[in-house]
Amino acid sequence: MTSTILPPGAVYALTDIRAHDVTYPGYHQVLVPAYVARPAAPGRHPGLIVVHGIHGHEEHMKDVARRFAIHGYVALLPALYCREEFLAVVEEEDLQKAAVWLRERPNAQTISDLAGALTFLQTAPYVSERIGLVGFCSRSCATRTLAMRSSPTPVPAIVPRWPIWPGAAAWSGCPAT
Repeated sequence: MTSTILPPGAVYALTDIRAHDVTYPGYHQVLVPAYVARPAAPGRHPGLIVVHGIHGHEEHMKDVARRFAIHGYVALLPALYCREEFLAVVEEEDLQKAAVWLRERPNAQTISDLAGALTFLQTAPYVSERIGLVGFCSRSCATRTLAMRSSPTPVPAIVPRWPIWPGAAAWSGCPAT
């Protein structure tokens, strides 16, 4: 596959991608809302689950998904706060609530919501068999959680985009082992 090379800060044309909202069954069959951004070109493309950080399912993360789509990926951005009172952090007090949700969120819920995202991509007619997972900020640990708790790992490529330091697991809700 050949991808488009865009210099940093380049603007992309929205006509080069297709984007829409979907839902899929997650933990306890709760419907998880998600955003899909994919290349406009016909055919099957590699899939990528994009796991948002503490700020949630916000416009910036949707733009990240669109940027992956420009480079030839079908990016799925699940709204992992969908069981809470909001999908994205907007106000300062929301950030404190989100931090508590991250710490208290059961690993089984994270794994099941991401496994549902994986199933969605595996069954989408526009996604090839190549699927990866990238996690940002405090939810980058979700990539490790899925890898550590799933046997064998259902996603062949995972990329946690957050530095790990002593105590990070307790702060972000990551499993310590």
